[in-house]
Amino acid sequence: MRIFQPIITGSLNVSGSVTAIDFTGSLHGTASYAITASYAMNGGGGGPAFPYTGNAVITGSLVVTGSTTSTQGFTGSLFGTASWANNTISSSYALSSSHAITSSYALTAQTLLGSVTSASYAATSSHATNFVVEGTLALNGTLTDSAIVLSTIVGSNNLFTQATGSRTSAFGKYTLYKGTNARAGEFMTVWNGTTTTYTDTSTTDIGNTSDITFSSAVISGNIQINAVAASSGWTIKMLTTYI
Repeated sequence: MRIFQPIITGSLNVSGSVTAIDFTGSLHGTASYAITASYAMNGGGGGPAFPYTGNAVITGSLVVTGSTTSTQGFTGSLFGTASWANNTISSSYALSSSHAITSSYALTAQTLLGSVTSASYAATSSHATNFVVEGTLALNGTLTDSAIVLSTIVGSNNLFTQATGSRTSAFGKYTLYKGTNARAGEFMTVWNGTTTTYTDTSTTDIGNTSDITFSSAVISGNIQINAVAASSGWTIKMLTTYI
């Protein structure tokens, strides 16, 4: 039996149906067998199906109505709804959902030379109530430190000994008290080489606080701030910023 194999170089118009065992070339049409229809090249009727092991580049929009799973790295931005967006800490907390990066449960908790009590309560969130710095805080060339003397001795009580480095001044906010006697103020000092000058600006006394004065000196490249007490038993707290 001889099988007839026609060769068509022009156009072929078919009003009925066409059955083909094999096909080489391009087939363009309309309706349900069109390229963008349900029998498209990469649709459900042919071509590679998901899961896809290569690299997919999408320049338009990707709409997902089901679920997505990502086991590979992701570069760029992915925006979606809370129930399916990938690359968030938890799939239920999407980038654009109520638990987004800048929301009340921020993605990470990073602070400047300090820490927050819990990583889930970031410094920029509504739960940032326990920002604690252990030690000194450095910010753009400045340095902030604190000191407490619970009970002074008669004479010099050292509050700070800090390397001057490139810094030339210090501003110390303080409070001091003993019994019913108290005052608050700011001790300011500036230095150049080993020469220092300082001043104390404060509130008026409650009672009498004249037994406490402050001084500064540069010793071996360090600036020292001292409280000089004429009587013992004073409590002094000072927060100082070096500039």
